[in-house]
Formats: sequence, structure tokens, C-alpha cells
Amino acid sequence: SFVSKYFGNPVHQELYERGNKQKTNAKEDGYVKFQFIEKDKKEEQNAAYAELVIETIKNCQANGYSAKDICILTRSRIDGINLGVSLMEADIMVISSETLLLQNSSKVQLLVSALSATINFDNPEIKVQLLSLLYDRFSISEEKYLFLKRILNYSETKFTQELLEYNIHLSINELKSLSLYESCEYFIRNFNLEEDADAYIVGFLDVVYDFEKQKGVDKLGFLEYWESKRERASIAVSEGINAVQIMTIHKSKGLEFPIVIFPFADVDIYKDRGTKVWYPLEEPIEKFDEAHISYNQSLADFGETGAMMHSEFRETLELDNINILYVTLTRAVDQLYVFSEMPKAPKDLPGNFNQLFMLFLQSVDKWQNDQFIFEFGTFKKYDSKKPSKEANVVISKFISTSKENHTLKIASREASLWNTDREKALYLGDLTHNTLQHIKKVEDIERILENEKNRGNTSPENLEIVSGSINAIVNHKDLNHLFTSDDIIYVEKDIITAKGKMLRPDRLNVHKDNSVTVVDYKTGNPTEKHENQINEYAAALLEMGFSIASKLIVYTQEEKIVINKV
Repeated sequence: SFVSKYFGNPVHQELYERGNKQKTNAKEDGYVKFQFIEKDKKEEQNAAYAELVIETIKNCQANGYSAKDICILTRSRIDGINLGVSLMEADIMVISSETLLLQNSSKVQLLVSALSATINFDNPEIKVQLLSLLYDRFSISEEKYLFLKRILNYSETKFTQELLEYNIHLSINELKSLSLYESCEYFIRNFNLEEDADAYIVGFLDVVYDFEKQKGVDKLGFLEYWESKRERASIAVSEGINAVQIMTIHKSKGLEFPIVIFPFADVDIYKDRGTKVWYPLEEPIEKFDEAHISYNQSLADFGETGAMMHSEFRETLELDNINILYVTLTRAVDQLYVFSEMPKAPKDLPGNFNQLFMLFLQSVDKWQNDQFIFEFGTFKKYDSKKPSKEANVVISKFISTSKENHTLKIASREASLWNTDREKALYLGDLTHNTLQHIKKVEDIERILENEKNRGNTSPENLEIVSGSINAIVNHKDLNHLFTSDDIIYVEKDIITAKGKMLRPDRLNVHKDNSVTVVDYKTGNPTEKHENQINEYAAALLEMGFSIASKLIVYTQEEKIVINKV
């Protein structure tokens, strides 16, 4: 109600004046504390706020409150992060959306860095990051700079051998034949993360598992996915955990807490974060009727229109920030602590929260220029009538076993192929097929194979075999013209038939005369089923008005290529 008279817009004034004429409830007691600090440098201010918050938390705990009864509200996310670090250094357990982010865990950082190194081994920045994390993880006694400088430019084989001297098992070559999830478990075992694996590692593996369930994914794709996900991916925490909560004011809407602490309470009411506005031009410039300009004080000097736009935007900022203040000061049930920089008397209207506090304290005859603490109500010890329910936190050991050490026996026809030449042939056939779906022209081969190498999904030996098969197909006398022509080419393109059936031929070459060559890649021996499938593709194309030039089934059989013309 006191603040309402400072609004520039009469509608906003009435909203706050009339909207706050509420009946008081029957609850008694309660405590509010304003405390101001005098520090010139930002670093000193941050340290002073952290000290006040820590002191307040410990005092509340000493008087019967639990850590989970306390919530710290901040205007900006970065203030919450910095404060969380200070609290954890003071051995105060903290929960916040930022401190619970998976990316903040050094163990998760190590897993991501190791994954990056397996597919970007030639990138020195990635290797430096990995070696630095390994240095800290294994407490290597050698000087860090010398350790990094010596190992940084080693080849993959030498790199692996050198790390073994420190009992670090990391074979880049071996990892290329492991799946994404298997690679993560490999790192967990070989970096000794099993013993102290925590919720961050489990949460990260959940992200990996969910990603790997998608079709056609790989390690490079995961790293791109992680880059977009890491700012939001966090661990789930039980509400029963006894820890101080830190959250931004926006996230606290609709919530309440026994104790609320509001540090950094010197928000500039009229500060804008780079907002731009569209300013109408009296004379269009190159057909543009409006200019996109930054909102600032100079906008008021752009004639009547600029002055009106500046005033409207200022009133919007004013309402938004006072609403934020309202939310902050109405979250507490028992106690409210507000910590702010010592204000300077406003020359005209108050420009920030601490000036509003000062003017309010003056209005109730409490303000003294040499006083830093102002209190309302009486601080009382916590008298709980309900037993406290706290979750039992049990940290269980993470169990990871390499597939070579599994003692499982699976009875299935497919299992009989494991670790056989037949299984390898099927694997290489699938890999060849998946690679060919990205190759339209001869000139695509080198780029696609290089991408496959960078993805780190297979060993160099397997990739060499696949490269040989692809080059044999592309350079085959009966196929080469399909990869060098000016045809319109579709690979793995869906066709919906008149009856609604979905078909997906491997390759279609549409020639200039509107005829089509249909190509299907297969592994193994020719079957009638393969012919029926390619004939179905051809029938669908005929329905669409195309004629069929030829139908080719290309079989990759070990080191030779067999072509069936149907």
C-alpha cells in the first residue's frame, strides 16, 4: 500500500492501493528484519551477503528450525549460484535447480569430456580438458603443466600407454567399438567412479539411456543433444531432504516457506536488460516504416512519440519489478529477512528497492541514518507441533560389469551368432547399408566416411572394410552411372501407397525421361522375399505415374558385390 503512491500510472496506483486493503487474519507473532550493508566493491558485497545469509541460517537452526524450513530468494540466477557455492563451502546443504544441474558435477564433466575425446581425439582443447579432469580425479603428483604438455600430442596408442603409467585405463581404439551407454560404463569402471558414484552419475546415465532408445543415434549426436539439454538436466530430489532451498523469485510464485531470506535486495526498478522497441519513422527508409532501437533514456528525446513510448515502457518496468517485490515479501510464514545495500536518499522518486525500504521505514518513524538493522515483531524459537519427517538418504554402490565378465547365458537363436563370423558379417552389412543412405554422389563418399569416423561408433578396422564395400558398389560398372549422373536422387524416402501402406526404398534415381531406377541394398543371400519387396516399390512408383528403368538388388557378401536385376 505504501509503494502504490510511487507508480507513474494511476491504474497501477489504484491496483496496489485498493488491492491490498485486505482483512487481517488471526495468526499472531512473526518477525521481519531489514539489514543494510556498506560495501563499495561487488566482490565485497557478495561476501557480505553470503556472510549474513550463513549467520542467519545458523541462528535459525540453533533456534529449532530445520534447513528445509529456509528458502533463499534471488532476483538473478547467477546470484543464487554464487550464494549456493558459499553455503556449501560452509557445510550447509543446499538444494536449487542450479546446484542440482548434472553439468555442475565434476564426475559428469569427466564422462562428457571422455566421450568427446573418443570422437575428437585430434582436438587439443578437448584433450586438455580431459587430462585436467583426470589429473584431479587421480590426484597425480606430477606438476599439472608438465603432465599436460608431455601427453597432449601423443598418438592414440601412445596416449593409452602413457595413462596406464598412472593406472588410468583409457583405450580410444577400444571405445570406438562400444555403444554410447557401454562407453559411459567403461569410463565409470576405469576412472574408479563406481565407489563414489552419486545421483549425478545415475541421472546422467538416465539421460544417455533415454537418448539411446531413439533410432539411428550415435555419440556425436548425443554430444550435440547434451549441449542443448545440459542447462536443464538435473537430478530429482525428494522433498524430504533436509536442505536450504535457493530459487529465483519467479519460481517461488504460489509457494510459501517458514523462513524467507532475500539478499541482494537492491534491485534497480527501471533497469532494462537490452530490450529493443519498434519506433515508427515519419519518413520510411528503404521501404521500412519502423526502426528497431534500444530502449534507454534517449528514447524520450525522440519527439512526442519517443517520449510516450519511453513513459509506457518505464511504467511497465515499474509494475513488473514491484510485482516481483510483492511476490518476494509475501512468501514467508514465520520470518522474513531482507538484506540490502545501504541506500542513498532519492533526489526525486525512488529508483530501487532499498530506497523504497528506506522511505517506508521513514514513514513508520523507524529510520536512523547511522542504523543498519531494523526489526518488526519478535524473534521466537520454533515450536513444532508436528513431528519432522525427513527422508533417509542412502547412497548405494553403483554396480557396472563389462559384457566380457557377464555370467549370463541367453537361450535364443540370435545369441548363437554372437562373437561369430556370421555376426560380424551382419554387423558390417548393416553398417554399410546405414552409411550408403547418406551417399548420393561419388563426391559424398570421403565426407560421409570421415563423419562416420568422427562419430566413433565403430573401430578403424571395421570402417576400412565398410569403405572398401562402398567404393566397390559405387565404382561397379553396372552402378557407377547412378552415382555420377544428373538424376534426381532420393535415399531412404518414404512412399505412401494408395492403400496407405508406408514403403521406404533404399535409393531411387529419377531420370530425365521420368523413368526410375530402384536400388535396394541387402546383406546375405538372395531370397524371393527381397524380389517381392523391390517389386512392391516399383508398383507404387507406377501408380505415381513413373515408368521403371530397372530394379537392382545389391548384395554385399564379404569382399564381393553381387547385383540381381529383377
